Amino acid sequence: MFRTDASKYAIRAVTYLAGLQDQEVPVSAAEIGKLEEIPPYYLAKVMQSLAHAGIVRSTRGRDGGFTLARPAEEIHVLEIIEAIEVTSHWKDQCVLGHSECHEEVHCALHDYWQKCRESLMFHLGEVTAADMAKELEQKKALESAGE
Repeated sequence: MFRTDASKYAIRAVTYLAGLQDQEVPVSAAEIGKLEEIPPYYLAKVMQSLAHAGIVRSTRGRDGGFTLARPAEEIHVLEIIEAIEVTSHWKDQCVLGHSECHEEVHCALHDYWQKCRESLMFHLGEVTAADMAKELEQKKALESAGE
């Protein structure tokens, strides 16, 4: 669904931090990477992009790491993705691979895929980091109960 692994890693890292939001203790990229099975050197770059976008806060030093810069309820998935990659290509790229596909010159599937893209962007703009953390917590609880 996403163009880059970086977007997936960013969503996973922010969701992890959202689950810890009450703790306010910085978590290193290495720790998040280990727990989320993300290469830590790659995650460090992703986290810096998130910090630059104002989604996470970076604290330097021995006990440094990352925390959410705002409440998880105010951070939307679309914002996380836009901090990592350009989403305009989602609107501009032709699903059939044509070099030119827009309102004036469009492929046979343009109108259908335009509705799908608009729906995707709308939903990604509605879901928050808090929503994802809550859902993840509930699923983990169900898995634990089933064991």
